[in-house]
Amino acid sequence: MIELEHLIDKFLSKDITAQVYYELKQEKFDKIIKALRAYEKPDIIAIYDDIILGIEHFEFDSYNRSRKNGSDYRIKDYRAEERIHKTIEEKLRNNNSIIVHDQIVSTSSMENYYNNFESIFKEHYEKVQSYIAHISEDFDCQNKEIHICFFCEDVTPLGNYFLGESNNRKITPLLPIYSNKLRELLENSPLVEYLIIGSFCMSDYRLFIIENTKKTLEQFKDDHKKVKDSCFFSFEPQTTGFALKIPKGKNA
Repeated sequence: MIELEHLIDKFLSKDITAQVYYELKQEKFDKIIKALRAYEKPDIIAIYDDIILGIEHFEFDSYNRSRKNGSDYRIKDYRAEERIHKTIEEKLRNNNSIIVHDQIVSTSSMENYYNNFESIFKEHYEKVQSYIAHISEDFDCQNKEIHICFFCEDVTPLGNYFLGESNNRKITPLLPIYSNKLRELLENSPLVEYLIIGSFCMSDYRLFIIENTKKTLEQFKDDHKKVKDSCFFSFEPQTTGFALKIPKGKNA
């Protein structure tokens, strides 16, 4: 239930922009959204027409990542919060109110973005057959097809982008399928029918829906140039803390 509530609240409860590569009829999309329900292994399912769609959700970002500790953004964020709380406690002894600023030094890179997506995608793809078997055990699938979709949430603070090389230097959200290696990975992962990328883009959250077919991946390659490392950029998150000293004996 937590996964479904999180995704609905973040991506489906508002007027979110969704970009499709390249074929998904609005009628089919609406049916899927209305049929979403919480599940386990995979996280979400939608039963519509003669299809049982299993949706597995995972997160990735463009920060350094280790197998032991995961993304170092979480560690940096925790340490920044600790520093802010410590500074507030110290400065409130001699001040009635304070504002404290901090920032997280970014290790974000395009290489991290692609590598993190690849490793986490592979971890989940290894489980796809077990997801299909689990659905088959729980539902009557005699006259239904089981399809699998991955909802991949880019949780990099403030998103990942690249600057176009044309004169207008357009800012464009980075997607895994800009990578030749990741397009090849998807092409060799036929059990995943759709890939949904959810990410923060400048001022709001956006969805990118990718049909995992050879035709789609080849068309995307034809339509978009390879992104150079030098064109990649992201933002360093800023953290602010505010505290007000309330004299003893005063009501809140």
